[in-house]
Amino acid sequence: GETMTINNSNSNCSPNGFGDFTAMVADLDAGSTYSVTVDALVGAGSYSPQFAQVWIDLDQNGSFEDAGEKMLATPGSMTTEFTANFTIPPTAAIRPRAAFVRSARRRSTPW
Repeated sequence: GETMTINNSNSNCSPNGFGDFTAMVADLDAGSTYSVTVDALVGAGSYSPQFAQVWIDLDQNGSFEDAGEKMLATPGSMTTEFTANFTIPPTAAIRPRAAFVRSARRRSTPW
């Protein structure tokens, strides 16, 4: 697989509560398994513990709400890093292009 790093650790939180990193691209193949690591920002001014989730737009329709598009979630709060594997289903669109990673201080609805 390919390694992709999204690093926004210098600003505590992105403006407006989210960051757009869509210019960063990693090729994902249907039927392949990948690993993702999300680091909790710790230290002065940080918000710890945190929760994280990852979604991938498998059918490339611009929505992350379709069944099966949530790839993983932290089982509880994290204070350092969380690593997990996920598999792109063989029925996914060829090379899904959009991913959404959320790290939050609290669980909120919808989560």
